Parts: sequence; structure tokens; C-alpha cells
Amino acid sequence: MIIVTKHARLRSKQRIGLARKAVARQACKAMENGIRLETASNSELRFLLKSVKGGNPEVTPVLYGTHVYVFKYHSNNHFLITVLHQKLADLFL
Repeated sequence: MIIVTKHARLRSKQRIGLARKAVARQACKAMENGIRLETASNSELRFLLKSVKGGNPEVTPVLYGTHVYVFKYHSNNHFLITVLHQKLADLFL
């Protein structure tokens, strides 16, 4: 189950322009179809995802489209913490 935090809702609206319910749908799609650190193919993409993760084993950065969705796993749930701006992802794509 994916739970969207208040901070993630605000950042999604600010940075992507998504409505409240659309954020949850987009987070589910990102979790299912996004590129994770383990499956990243080129070194720049791995660098981006590692820098977002920051050594925290509970944090899972996922690249979906041109945005980085940052999830945290806790108590059998994935929490969407924040969404990083498109320009950050564009640096590495």
C-alpha cells in the first residue's frame, strides 16, 4: 500500500501540477513501472538515485518519467515522501 504524505502532495502539486487523487495514482504507477537503483542501467542514473537515497536503507528513490519519486518503507507500507523537480532528473537523462 502506498500512503502519500502531506509534504509529497504539496510538492507534487507545486512541481508537477497533480491534483490530490492523481498523486496517489501516479505514485502507484511510479512504484510499479519506475526505474529503481537496482535496475538502473547507466552510471549517471545510478549516481542520481544513490545521491537521493543517501545511505538510508528504508528510502527508495524511483525515476518515473522525468521525475524522481522518493518512497520510504515502514510498517509494511510505502510512504511517498517527496517528488523531485524535473530539472534535477533532466541533468542525468
